[in-house]
Amino acid sequence: MKIFLTFYLFFSCLTLLSLNPDSLTKETLPGTGSERLHLLNRLAADCRDENPQTCIDYAQEACELAAELSDNPALLTARCNLAGGYYLLGSYNKALLYYQEALELAEKLSDSSAQTSICREIGTLYFAGKQYEEALACYLRSLEIGERLGDKNAVASSVNSIGLTYLQLADLDLAEQYLQRSLKLSETEDDRYGIAITSLNLGRIFLTREDLLQARASLERALNISTEINAGNLQLDSYYLLADLCARNRDFEQALLFYRNYSRQKDMLYGQDRADEQTGIQLQYETESTQNELSRLKRSYSLYLTLAFCLILLAVVAALLTIIAKYRLKEHLLQEMNLVNEQLRQIARTDALTNLANRRGMQDKIEYEKYRMERNKKSFVLIMGDIDNFKVVNDTYGHDCGDFILRSLANFLVSLLRKQDIVSRWGGDEFLLLLPETDLNGGLLLAEKLRRQIQDYEFYYKGVTIRITITFGVVAVLKPEKINEKIEQADKALYLGKNSGKNCVIS
Repeated sequence: MKIFLTFYLFFSCLTLLSLNPDSLTKETLPGTGSERLHLLNRLAADCRDENPQTCIDYAQEACELAAELSDNPALLTARCNLAGGYYLLGSYNKALLYYQEALELAEKLSDSSAQTSICREIGTLYFAGKQYEEALACYLRSLEIGERLGDKNAVASSVNSIGLTYLQLADLDLAEQYLQRSLKLSETEDDRYGIAITSLNLGRIFLTREDLLQARASLERALNISTEINAGNLQLDSYYLLADLCARNRDFEQALLFYRNYSRQKDMLYGQDRADEQTGIQLQYETESTQNELSRLKRSYSLYLTLAFCLILLAVVAALLTIIAKYRLKEHLLQEMNLVNEQLRQIARTDALTNLANRRGMQDKIEYEKYRMERNKKSFVLIMGDIDNFKVVNDTYGHDCGDFILRSLANFLVSLLRKQDIVSRWGGDEFLLLLPETDLNGGLLLAEKLRRQIQDYEFYYKGVTIRITITFGVVAVLKPEKINEKIEQADKALYLGKNSGKNCVIS
């Protein structure tokens, strides 16, 4: 009997060790009770990244089995696996539900390590859904627990997430404070990846503040370290932000260099299929070149006695190659000039402060919309907006604050409009909006919505809460007309609103 049991256990172990998560189904899993439960959790964790749906199937059964066995630690693991699977599938609401259930269970079990990890995961879900206040609360709770546990990794991760959240909330001072702390923690632990990503995010902050010297130092550090550790995504972001920085600094030659590196890095990361195709073409070209070379050698041997003819032939070939080389060089230089000219045209049509279209850029877009209207017979709307009492903001808080308000308002307007709508900075504190395929009533409704949203919005600048209002003038373009007259009409409606008490919409 003992010999039989020994052989049974031996072959059971061999069977278990040979299991492949990809070849198993829930019906073919060995074991029962606790053995099956822990195997389900292990398989769910192993296949989560590559096959989230299979992870969910395993984790769902693990949840049910753990509840039957009253095994709360295993139930906690199963719920985390289940939430992770739904997160990878993009089902954020389900992921949030299971993470919240897991957090309640971790609190019941007094498992502080699990609590700090789950709080960060919930924060990440809120962050992905742009619910930054809720994400911040979760990250702060994770930081508090991590500090209490003395878990350096948890603290570093939480501090970095808090800094990124404050950056999204436009609180640059707190964002910098937490990211600087994250940088020190990464430097203490010699975490090269952590140093690189934190330096990159600090560069974003300095770039937003127009502190170009500090921004360049941080971004170059991020680029150097990400290159050393071969972190491709960080290199990609670093090249892009450095190109933006140089463009703002009017150093277009350096900006073009960084943009080329950005494009090259992007192709390396996301253009593998194209690279494979190019490799195939190159191999075909090399094969054909080799065959051509062999043919030339055979012809050279047969024509050895006719040296004069060969010399003439070589001279002709050399002349042709020279002509082709000059033509290709000219074509290459022409392409480079066209690229630079296109970038300069884009810069000339973009407002440097808000990154919106400027007056020239907006006029081009309105003329194009006028051309579309002549074909589709659909009207469009122009909305002229002007910040009320903006001089008071500049006089009270300084022009840096005024610039911050203009940038923030520009981003806020873009976030509230449709994808096809266009916002421009018309001049000073004036904004001109273009609403394609919209009638006057639709334009008035949207302008009123924008006015209420801006009136209720709070701008945070260096610890100070600032509120502004805005007055809109609305005009509809119903048929091909002189655009300057319609813009002037919208401007008159705007100033009628200014004289009528401001903070209103006039057509």
